[in-house]
Amino acid sequence: MSTRATHHRDNSGGPTRPHQDPAAARLLPRLTELAGRVVVNAWPTGVAVAAAQHHGGPYPATTSTSTSVGATAIERWLRPVVHQSTPEALLPPELRDDNPLRVPRTVVRAQGKGRLMEIINLGAADGLPPVDWAAIVAKLNVGSAPAQGAINSRTTWLSTVNEDGGPHLTAVGALWVDGTFWFQTGAGTRKGRNVERDPRCSVAVSIDGADVVVEGDAVRVTEPGAVARLAKAWADQGWPAEPDESGSGITAPFNAPSQGPPPWNVYRLEPRSAVVTSTAEPGGLSRVRF
Repeated sequence: MSTRATHHRDNSGGPTRPHQDPAAARLLPRLTELAGRVVVNAWPTGVAVAAAQHHGGPYPATTSTSTSVGATAIERWLRPVVHQSTPEALLPPELRDDNPLRVPRTVVRAQGKGRLMEIINLGAADGLPPVDWAAIVAKLNVGSAPAQGAINSRTTWLSTVNEDGGPHLTAVGALWVDGTFWFQTGAGTRKGRNVERDPRCSVAVSIDGADVVVEGDAVRVTEPGAVARLAKAWADQGWPAEPDESGSGITAPFNAPSQGPPPWNVYRLEPRSAVVTSTAEPGGLSRVRF
């Protein structure tokens, strides 16, 4: 009986008959660790740790954090364990990066400057692995294109919110710098008026092996040092931008007609989340929350 109790796992009720078993004193502590209810001289009701099972009756017998019945029992009996700096080969299968058991899960990792992010595998139900956000960032950092020499392959698309609540989508020359997108536009353009009234926006781009959409709030940047640094970043890409006389905006000999007359305001996208669709085998779809 003792051996059977050792392998008897995940039960909300465990029967025992101490008057028939002289080893009951040793068995009882083991059953207590494995079950939410230990019944002496009787049989427990048939219950399961499942969403369809619930516990009726007055509190605290009803479904609550005190119950041993149904999925809520997990909150009572779950013991969190942290595996810190554990080599991949020593981790349980459920925690490995390749997720061999295809368990739907949320992974929280740290990335640079103490920023925490949450990765949700939206493709888990289809057996797809989570997207490797670090690999996506590495490609964004080098300006990866979806295909060698592809026409308009590095176009970035800015979506803002019109006054009536509808979307406004336009191509912009956004840059990926310091872990987010930056863009510029004139104060009188529709996108410029939109982000001043409602900063919510997103920037989308295709890179090698993935489509990326980053959502967040547009924050205007006026600090002269930051503006000058971004102007140089655009100039390094072939567009001769430079700070205007005030230092809070940029100017250039030319720009896209949709940007309006100079000077142009510089905005940083403060990211809240990103959606990444992997276009390379084996595929993948993940949301990253920052």
